Amino acid sequence: AAFDANKLKAAVAASSGQPAKAFNFRVADAAVMRELSGFDHNAVTPFGFLEKRVPVVLAAAAAAQGFVWMGGGHEAFKL
Repeated sequence: AAFDANKLKAAVAASSGQPAKAFNFRVADAAVMRELSGFDHNAVTPFGFLEKRVPVVLAAAAAAQGFVWMGGGHEAFKL
């Protein structure tokens, strides 16, 4: 599915009690992601980010699957 920043913003705002304007979700380009996470493109994992203020958001539909594939810190590693 395509990334919908407004849908994510509304859901996070509703569950956190914060106003939607407090959030600015977007897909980061490779250089920004490397700076924030310490990982290269296709190797990003939601754990161990260099920047500690980056939240991890998991959709309820993904959680309901019983397992989720994600980056493991290297392009060839998946968790």
